[in-house]
Amino acid sequence: DGPHPTRTAKILDILAEYEVNAIFFAVGERVQGQEAVLQRARAEGHLIANHSLAHARLTAQDDDELARQID
Repeated sequence: DGPHPTRTAKILDILAEYEVNAIFFAVGERVQGQEAVLQRARAEGHLIANHSLAHARLTAQDDDELARQID
C-alpha cells in the first residue's frame, strides 16, 4: 500500500540487513515524490508491482474505471 514517506525506507533497511528480497505493491497516487525510494527498492533487487491507481475496491468498479485503476 505504499510507498510510504518514511516506512518504506525503514523496511528496505531491514530487508537489506537480512539479505531478503520482497515485492512492493505500489499505489499509483502514492508514487509522486517517492520515486527515489522505489528506485532504491528496484536497485536492491526488489520487485515493484501495481496495486492500482487509488487503492479502489476493484470489484465495485465498472469496466472503464477498472481499466483506469490498473493502467
